[in-house]
Amino acid sequence: IPADVFAAGYVSTREPRQIFDEMLRLATRSDPSALDRLAEAEAKLGVSLSGDLASAIGTESAFGIESLSTKGPVWMMAALVNDPAMLDASIRRLVDVWNAESAKQGRTERILLGQETANGLAWTSLTSSSSPLGVVWTYDRGTMVAASDRGAALRAIATRNGGSPLVWSGEFQSRLPGSTGMHPSAFFWLNTKGAFQGYAALFPNPAVRELIAERDPILAAFSATEEQIRAASRTRLSGLIMDLMLLESMSRLQAGS
Repeated sequence: IPADVFAAGYVSTREPRQIFDEMLRLATRSDPSALDRLAEAEAKLGVSLSGDLASAIGTESAFGIESLSTKGPVWMMAALVNDPAMLDASIRRLVDVWNAESAKQGRTERILLGQETANGLAWTSLTSSSSPLGVVWTYDRGTMVAASDRGAALRAIATRNGGSPLVWSGEFQSRLPGSTGMHPSAFFWLNTKGAFQGYAALFPNPAVRELIAERDPILAAFSATEEQIRAASRTRLSGLIMDLMLLESMSRLQAGS
């Protein structure tokens, strides 16, 4: 993730397949039929959510937003991938099933999947016939690099190959809490200087408006154990980030989700 992004996030987890299996065990405790419904869904999709999708994904991912444009945000994402071929095959299968169901219901919307080779890399693009937004991705040394457009993805790859990554920038390093060590379990970064200043009034939540209006970059880092997740920050507005997370959790509870 380049140093000049105005928002970024990173997370390190256990193996996704292990997480999926644990969640499934919890679900079957309260609903013994959950396994049967999962098997039915997987048979319809032709994809094993645990054996294919979850097994193909790795344990680290990062996301960054560079700017906003009339076509939407310019963003990039990097994620460790154990099996790129399996992941791409699963995505193709899900797209085929979605398009078939859409046609069966008489809808005209389609998901379009394209492939081409450029810049010495194999690229896959996914777009919708009803939306100008899309995603493009490629693989670079065990990492899936996805982005809003190919230029953003190439900038991410160039950053990995010797550019100026966010995590080694002076601003990021100066705000990294010492208690999280050199490799936090997750972090959230927001630097609104110049890139986002005119958008604060568009958000109804006063906490969000204050976050955007803040002149100094904000970094909240998280360290996780089996028992708890600890958040730390050198920035005075870190409490607002926690408030936003709490408000989101409360709204979901009130909605019954």
